[in-house]
Amino acid sequence: MSELTSPANHSPHRTLVAIIAAALLFVVSVPAGGAAEDPPRGELGLARDPAAPHSETHILIEVTEPAQVFRALTTGIEPVVGDWYQVPVPAGWEPIDWAREMASRPGVETAELDLILDLQAQAPF
Repeated sequence: MSELTSPANHSPHRTLVAIIAAALLFVVSVPAGGAAEDPPRGELGLARDPAAPHSETHILIEVTEPAQVFRALTTGIEPVVGDWYQVPVPAGWEPIDWAREMASRPGVETAELDLILDLQAQAPF
């Protein structure tokens, strides 16, 4: 029997030490929260039906990290309310496709179409 496979070299103590060392190496190498992940991405909001009347010139986004989002965008971003902003739709993009693109970006919580509401009040006679 070779020296590497002899029973004297495979004591339970050495095996236990090797298992603990491997486990510690794994724990130290994996970031907290599990395996490395991309930052969470947003989703399309409730206003996502392209058949509904909506603005063709801009969409609405809700952001969690404004600085990160706005660094990647050009001019024309306007605040709406709270964490919601109006973002122009670039030339050549359909609003729903731009909303999907924006929803996939880090720092964007929600992206959706800006629906056009037709409020017609009728006077009671």
